[in-house]
Amino acid sequence: MHPVLTAIARLLLGTSLFSSLFLSRPWFDASEGVTLAEYAAAAYCPPETISNWTCPRCAGLTANFEPHAVVYDEAWNLQGYVGYSSDFQKLMVVFRGTIGSSLENWIHNLMATRTQANLPGMPDDAKVHDGFYRSWTRSLLQKQVTEAVQDILKERGVVPVLVVGHSLGGALATLCAAELMYTYNLTDVQLYTFGSPRVGNAAFAEALRNSTLDHTRMTHDRDVVPTVPFEHLGFHHTAREVWQRTVRVGRSPMTLSVEVICDEYGEDPNCQNSICGYPGSCASVADHLEYLGVSLGSTSTSPC
Repeated sequence: MHPVLTAIARLLLGTSLFSSLFLSRPWFDASEGVTLAEYAAAAYCPPETISNWTCPRCAGLTANFEPHAVVYDEAWNLQGYVGYSSDFQKLMVVFRGTIGSSLENWIHNLMATRTQANLPGMPDDAKVHDGFYRSWTRSLLQKQVTEAVQDILKERGVVPVLVVGHSLGGALATLCAAELMYTYNLTDVQLYTFGSPRVGNAAFAEALRNSTLDHTRMTHDRDVVPTVPFEHLGFHHTAREVWQRTVRVGRSPMTLSVEVICDEYGEDPNCQNSICGYPGSCASVADHLEYLGVSLGSTSTSPC
């Protein structure tokens, strides 16, 4: 961040909150975040254009990617893809979120029941959202994604795995990353989500926090999706949150976009919860469909 903007941010946000701001924190790389948002955006493209990497979003920052498999389940309306990025030198798994006008219906009809995570080595009291769990285990995703991951690992040897997802895709990415670690004993797994809902309870979040998982969970201003399912229903966010927020420069119309680094426990009261801590207090779909300047989702303004 430019020194002048840093000084402005300090004045605007105060010293205590400023200590949490991203300035040069080595583990959070904004350019990495933008690139991964582009990969998440590509997941909304038609399967045939992902499989040969010719979609409008399959270029630029994402150009050096070798697709291995695209998984599309028409019955469940779910999609993801698996491949290898020579730029990151990692095996990548990317999940699409809810598409089109079904987003609002999905939020309103979100089930709040929990089920056991059912992963070897996961604590017995670790619970996950039943609807997300069924979407992962009963659709084609679980079987075909894990098979594709194993195929690439056999071909390339042991390589780091990077799992990415936006919206519902963030929940699926979280369950996928957990399965790769707990069922397939992979230890070098990175999870990067944008606008993910809460996936499980506090015991599930703690298990992931105590694992080797490298997790960045991005939220954006008043994005509605990270506010559900509600915390008072027994759900708890995974860490570590990075809250992208917009601040106004004094009384001028100019604004700054800053990233707030949140605590390691998942429900930091100084991050998105500071303005979205009560049910219904945040309801922005627009904030959900854009992260780090990248348009996400299948809308009239996006190319897929």
